[in-house]
Amino acid sequence: MPRLSGIDGNETTQICLFLKFATEKWHLESLQSGKLRMNNLKKFIDMEKNEGKKGMGDLLEVSNVINLLNFKLIDPDTDEVILEGKSSRGVMTLNHCTPKPVFCLAMVDSKMLEVIEEDDKCYKCKVVFSDIQKRRFIEDFGNHVMVLPVAGFLERVMKAFDKHEYGYVYQPVLYDDFNVNHSNRLKSFEEENTDVFFWKDKSIEYQNEFRIVILNKDIEEPLVTEIGDLSDISFITTSEKLFMNELILSVNK
Repeated sequence: MPRLSGIDGNETTQICLFLKFATEKWHLESLQSGKLRMNNLKKFIDMEKNEGKKGMGDLLEVSNVINLLNFKLIDPDTDEVILEGKSSRGVMTLNHCTPKPVFCLAMVDSKMLEVIEEDDKCYKCKVVFSDIQKRRFIEDFGNHVMVLPVAGFLERVMKAFDKHEYGYVYQPVLYDDFNVNHSNRLKSFEEENTDVFFWKDKSIEYQNEFRIVILNKDIEEPLVTEIGDLSDISFITTSEKLFMNELILSVNK
């Protein structure tokens, strides 16, 4: 059966649902009660450093990766070249960005929706998770999950953030092959535009991540913002049940 993203030549990927995974159910119950908890990006860098596994943790947060790099180390006082040579890979982290708060979710989008029926008004679709998603979502994030509507959730977050005068950006993560020097990625780091918060290596593309970043606040401890009760628009289940049972969505044409 066709995927919704490929029907009628539609190349725009539509985000249909958000999924928030957790190892402890009470973390999701706290979110459902309206407490949005954000960690800084440094936490996720340190997580991979400490655990040695890329998943929830990522050493390359807000990092520019350049391959086959020619470099010079210059004394700033004398302008003397101390060392120069070639490196197969260089990583430059924007350290001033690592204290920024971030909130991450997984997306169910139109690439994951298999059309099983249609009428004049809508498509009836089944959510299809890949084998790696079924395995790694549990391994990386835990066996509990909250299912959230996109518009309803973002509306409540934006209302709360505007009240606190947070400057923020949100969008899907930009996955790229960090073994290749693609110009769009390198340019965003050169300009230090907000895309630097969203580049991630293609090796974790299965996460299909969406993130929200606060730009005008630095934190060391988790930031909790009250966004209002979400129990009217969400439900919590186990990851295993989500993957085992068919999740059916109706999408308007």
